[in-house]
Amino acid sequence: MVTVGLPNACPRRNAKGNTFNKTEGTAKSTSFSVIVIDLKKSIVNVFCYGAGFDRIIHFDSIKMKADDSHVALHTALQGKVIWKSQDKNVVKAEEGKVKAVAAGKTLVVAEDEKGNCEYWDVVVE
Repeated sequence: MVTVGLPNACPRRNAKGNTFNKTEGTAKSTSFSVIVIDLKKSIVNVFCYGAGFDRIIHFDSIKMKADDSHVALHTALQGKVIWKSQDKNVVKAEEGKVKAVAAGKTLVVAEDEKGNCEYWDVVVE
């Protein structure tokens, strides 16, 4: 495991402004982030302080065939989780399951009520 502290790091901001639900109104930008890279699990954990939110980024792509009915994604998030696919023409994401639609690559995002996010790159062959 590797840990790195970075000022104003906001990877995969999800196209939102600089303030987020969890710390809205507390600062104008993220003051710093602690990034923990777990090589064994192939994930990057980003813990943001200031006006950020925490996120988990999987750096191994999920590979699917176009005829796959679905692949289950397991999240560390708790409570109500909203699932989104950035390109619904490639995959549809719902309740922890990703269904292939057509060949391509997209990002799947799971977000909980506190604004914490988890990200997967999904490739449909």
